[in-house]
Amino acid sequence: MPANIVCNGNAVYRWKHISERLGPVLDRLTTIQGLRAIAALGVLFFHIRLIGIGYFGVDVFFVISGFIVCYVASRQPDHFLAKRLIRIVPLYWVATAAVAALAITFPTLLQSTEANATTFVKSLLFIPYERPTGLVQPILFLGWTLNYEMFFYVMFAASLVVSPKHAPLTCSVILIALCLLGQVATLSLPWSYWFNPRILEFVFGMAAFHVYATKPQWLKATPALLAVGVGVVAIIGMAFQTTLGSKQYDVAICAPLSLLVVLAALALEGRLWVPFVVVLVGDASYSLYLLHPYVVGLVEKAVDPMTTPSVKAIMAAIITIALSTAVAVISFWVLEKPTNKWLRRYLKRPVARTA
Repeated sequence: MPANIVCNGNAVYRWKHISERLGPVLDRLTTIQGLRAIAALGVLFFHIRLIGIGYFGVDVFFVISGFIVCYVASRQPDHFLAKRLIRIVPLYWVATAAVAALAITFPTLLQSTEANATTFVKSLLFIPYERPTGLVQPILFLGWTLNYEMFFYVMFAASLVVSPKHAPLTCSVILIALCLLGQVATLSLPWSYWFNPRILEFVFGMAAFHVYATKPQWLKATPALLAVGVGVVAIIGMAFQTTLGSKQYDVAICAPLSLLVVLAALALEGRLWVPFVVVLVGDASYSLYLLHPYVVGLVEKAVDPMTTPSVKAIMAAIITIALSTAVAVISFWVLEKPTNKWLRRYLKRPVARTA
């Protein structure tokens, strides 16, 4: 299916035309789906204490999100925010309700997770709040990333209203300005959370789309072996940044490295065969990301805590990875895909006119 993007000599996006420079584009980019799978599995590996490496997956997700939002809006800008809500909300609300019910019924199972009317509503509405432990996390604790995602979606939707042609640029300027404000001003929640430097990773993602949309020849001219090498080295750099001299997580390191990974994936689109099973895990990456901590916790209690190397711990880790992936794929097919399809039908229904 052709893309609805072209760029003039000044690299200005024209959202509703076909791009001759880009050529035909698939409904989904298989290398990006593969990268989604890597990112989600990375976060899963991070939460398996025996492995403990893979936190970079969050950064890759944010940069991918910045790219995908521009990619989707350039092709189908109508009902942008509604489509994003349809994509994110159903699974998140169902999972949040389930965890809240567990927290109320069996409070000892979920340790620091507390559920009451206030935290439940704030979690559902993606409003950051501080737990008694001092962490800023919703009831479904990995939903902390969605608090950033939804903020970004709102900013991009507002940018589409201001200037459909220049939405990525407008949104980038807004996010950079808010980030700078967050660094110089003393703000309280939720503003201090939303104005965190992490929001710049969405800007990096939009920059990746700018390259994809305006300089596709650069990507096509990149040797496949070089793209693979750059992507692998960037992932290794993020995975082991704490052992390479950095004392703690640093967005200044992970954001540009994630950009390189995404650009490498785009350069390989159409030239690298991505196995079906990897694409499937990429499709189910949202479910895998949100649900895997509870599979990890279940296996830790039922089989082994996976804290020290042993045959039993290794087997428990393998079981965790396989079970988390299976649960994610089932969730994608049973919950995510049907609800997305069903809710999107309402966007296509004509509005009844009144006399």
